[in-house]
Amino acid sequence: MEATYKDLATLLERAAELVRQQAAENDALRERDRQRESFRRKYGMLVDLPDVITAKEIAQFLRVNPNTVYEMFKCGKIKSFGGGANGKSIRCMKTDFIAWLDGERNRSRNEAEEKEKFVPVTIAKGARRMSLIGGRG
Repeated sequence: MEATYKDLATLLERAAELVRQQAAENDALRERDRQRESFRRKYGMLVDLPDVITAKEIAQFLRVNPNTVYEMFKCGKIKSFGGGANGKSIRCMKTDFIAWLDGERNRSRNEAEEKEKFVPVTIAKGARRMSLIGGRG
């Protein structure tokens, strides 16, 4: 009979350990959700941006300095309007910003594909050089 109580105590200890593990996992999930929500509130999401956005809003969204965004406006990377004497009241349409983001993503993808066209080729004395596939290197 004593072995039965011992087995029961072992099972109860194991169950309590599983409950503690589950509680720790739940706490970790809650903390991750809190961090995501905090990040979302701090930086926002694309859907949260207004239809007309400022350089500061873009900078906060991209986590860059607002002057970087003003430079992108100035050189025409992102379509913008407005301006003024100090150039600090420049605005951008959300659709233009999204188009720029898509273009940057596609540009990065195309650059990665271009890099894949290059393969290392072994030449004399074990040296290596890059050459185009099917091309003269």
